[in-house]
Amino acid sequence: MRVRTLLRRHFIGFSLAALFSLGHPLAVAWNDQVTQACTHEGHAATEAEIAICHAYIEGFLDGAVITDTAVIASVEEGAPKESDYLKRAYMTRMGSYNPKLPATALAHFCLPQGMEREEVVEAIATAIALDENAAEDVSISLYNILQANYPCEDS
Repeated sequence: MRVRTLLRRHFIGFSLAALFSLGHPLAVAWNDQVTQACTHEGHAATEAEIAICHAYIEGFLDGAVITDTAVIASVEEGAPKESDYLKRAYMTRMGSYNPKLPATALAHFCLPQGMEREEVVEAIATAIALDENAAEDVSISLYNILQANYPCEDS
């Protein structure tokens, strides 16, 4: 059941991405609908608008996690194995050795550990609604909010 839900969510996210990439009037209309749903444009958000905005954010996050994970995995496959010297250097200078990157580190944001995904999505949706620039391009606003509010720890 969980796999089916994840696949459905990924299919929706990929479908939306394909729609936006077409430059088709439907894509423009959908972008306008997402922008209106996420910014509320001066009115209280309806349940439908909240659902649209949350689905867009979920798709954005899923896309980032999936693509960055695949890129990191392909880079790690071709990378030489780390030496014991490098591991000891990490231990003495940084206190720990963890060469594993978080899934979205390449996008310069890291989703918080110990916080439910729904909470993250709600926080992002609230930030988009307050962002004056979101009406121009909601995807850029979303990305900027992720980078500003969920930076990766330097460790």
